[in-house]
Amino acid sequence: MLGLFSKQSPTRGYEGEENDRYLEKEHITAYVKPSNYEYSKTRKFQHEQSFRLAMSYDNEGDFYTCKAGRSLLFTGYRTHKRKGGFSSQSKIYTCEMCTGCTHLGICDKGKYSKQIQMNENFDKYRKRSLANVTSQYGTVLRVNRSIQAESVFGVLKENMQFTRFLTRGEINVRTEMLLLALGFNINKLHNRIQSGRIGQHLFPLQEAG
Repeated sequence: MLGLFSKQSPTRGYEGEENDRYLEKEHITAYVKPSNYEYSKTRKFQHEQSFRLAMSYDNEGDFYTCKAGRSLLFTGYRTHKRKGGFSSQSKIYTCEMCTGCTHLGICDKGKYSKQIQMNENFDKYRKRSLANVTSQYGTVLRVNRSIQAESVFGVLKENMQFTRFLTRGEINVRTEMLLLALGFNINKLHNRIQSGRIGQHLFPLQEAG
């Protein structure tokens, strides 16, 4: 999902360990909405999380104990490599045996032993981002981004009737998008001239309410 970075003014960004590492390295505060932000507010998510949150972790033995009192042991690592070359690593924990468990099929979609992946770095960044976007200042940024950025997509789709690219190939699509952006900006410039708002790049931040 689109989010916000902030040094002096907000810009856009996406949640991900690679991006979060870059922001941390550059000492940029990330206001990036977690990709599961909206889903996390649903009853379904709360039900699913009730089992994971009920697990206790033994730091010395490096294992989890599930809601049914069964152990999920560390069984190895799984590496995820992106096309750009960035690699992230998750730890795999597998339940010794789920046979006869009253929660089988509820806490996990599988029919056999439950397995979970834990990416400690990603979890750390996600918690930090969530705290930032739900803070008072982060809420103000999210409200204003929806006003200033999301409306652009609405104008392109509804007012300008742009629902699909008419060309094929990266260069042609980029050119088509550039022409569309130029048309949008010229129209916006005309409106600002008419309303006397030349030189005002962003609307003043509005308080969330």
